[in-house]
Amino acid sequence: MVTLVVSQAEMGQGISTTLPALLSDELGADWSRVRLELAPTAPAYANPRLKFQFTGNSESTQSFYAHLRQVGATARTMLASAAAQRLGVPLAELSVADGRVTHTASGRSLRFGELAEDASSAHRRPCGPTTR
Repeated sequence: MVTLVVSQAEMGQGISTTLPALLSDELGADWSRVRLELAPTAPAYANPRLKFQFTGNSESTQSFYAHLRQVGATARTMLASAAAQRLGVPLAELSVADGRVTHTASGRSLRFGELAEDASSAHRRPCGPTTR
């Protein structure tokens, strides 16, 4: 299951479908296994363009489009890298679709859920300001 935590309120403009669809498309997720969860009020969920939580002025898709594409592409690469390591094959020989990373030549594949822990632990880095 892929869960997208969204800080934007659905006000009839379709963002509860559009934002998860953006992520799902770039990630290569199985659309039937994508769900939306509403974010709590917190700075981490600020609109990336406006820098605060805000829904209005048709801002949702415009503000989150590039951000969700980047998040999806990064996660896809992390999952594929974990699969390449686990399967012992070059990253270039893998494809990602429908929530699976597949080595086409051998037919072997792994689900996102099987790769998530490896993908996240191999690529840990601070997600915001840090202090030493």
